[in-house]
Amino acid sequence: MKRLLFLILIVFGFFLPAFAETAGTFIDSGQDKVSDGDYAGAVKDYDMAIKLDPNNAQAYYERGYARYKSGDYKGAIRDDDKAIALNPKYAKAYYDRGLFKYKLGDYKGAVKDDDRAILLDPGYYGYYYDRGWYKYLLGDYKASLKDYDKLIELEPKRGASYYERALVKYKLGDKEGAIADLNKADELGDKQAKDKIKEIQGK
Repeated sequence: MKRLLFLILIVFGFFLPAFAETAGTFIDSGQDKVSDGDYAGAVKDYDMAIKLDPNNAQAYYERGYARYKSGDYKGAIRDDDKAIALNPKYAKAYYDRGLFKYKLGDYKGAVKDDDRAILLDPGYYGYYYDRGWYKYLLGDYKASLKDYDKLIELEPKRGASYYERALVKYKLGDKEGAIADLNKADELGDKQAKDKIKEIQGK
């Protein structure tokens, strides 16, 4: 009996690593297909990864992104819902789900998801970039400005960040500050900045 149990343990010990590696292989393959623009093929690979390892939060997260790229925003949200259920500290899943909600016009839901992403990972500039834009669309310009200030503190070399902060400042009546940000955006290579400066100066 002991010998039988020993043999069973050996068999399981042999197959479990291979099982995990196979799910990971499909995830890797799916990522390659997303890079190549084959989103339908990527979804199929992630389907296989989930079939092999249904508790793999990354597989749902990656499939959600592939679905998003295919235009299936609701399906993408469902996948991130599952990824978050499996791993409640998955900051990127909250961030992506916020983006998908934004695409469906749910700006308040998008802000809430980015709130959670920032709570879990406060050092990533992208969360502030998106949340700042969602707040801008909601008309909450003061809160939006705070996010863009933090964004620029974390990532001071992105022209688009200064451009969008300029839009917020202009909405708040700070024309001089808006032009200063647009000049910085232009210096950093933002192609829209010069035309926006002319537009603001002409008003």
